[in-house]
Amino acid sequence: MTQKPPSRLQRLLRHTIWAQGAIPPSEWKYRNLKRVWLPLYDVGLVYAGVLAVTRGLPALELLFPLWVTITLGWLLIILGAACFAGVAVPRLWRLEGSGKSIVLAVLVAYSVALTILADTSSPTRGFVSAITALACILPAWRLDLLGEERRERALEAALAKETPAP
Repeated sequence: MTQKPPSRLQRLLRHTIWAQGAIPPSEWKYRNLKRVWLPLYDVGLVYAGVLAVTRGLPALELLFPLWVTITLGWLLIILGAACFAGVAVPRLWRLEGSGKSIVLAVLVAYSVALTILADTSSPTRGFVSAITALACILPAWRLDLLGEERRERALEAALAKETPAP
């Protein structure tokens, strides 16, 4: 009996973080982070972007014209999707790193804007500013982890060049 060739979906799934063997044993402690929490965070970014586009960002609308907040919402949607793709397919780690860097910058800028508003017109925005600052922790940590993984790959490549073939 002949075996059917794998479908396109099966071939695609082989390259994802959810595929068997996608996470080496040395990184097993990070498996739930990579397979659950980072993808959920990125889906949350898309959701936040949709809310920003459809319902606005009242705090930023006090500082900027409406088109800025709508653009920021679309940016979050695009970045969330890019980061999700980068987490889902480890070969796209550069895409994730670039996206997470911009997300981090956006979140820091938003937190600073809220802090300014809390100091000038609405002290209750200080709480939201603190929560937004907390939302910066996961992408900052992930960028650090991506940097460590990049250094490990470079070291392995350098060692492979130095080791003579048998």
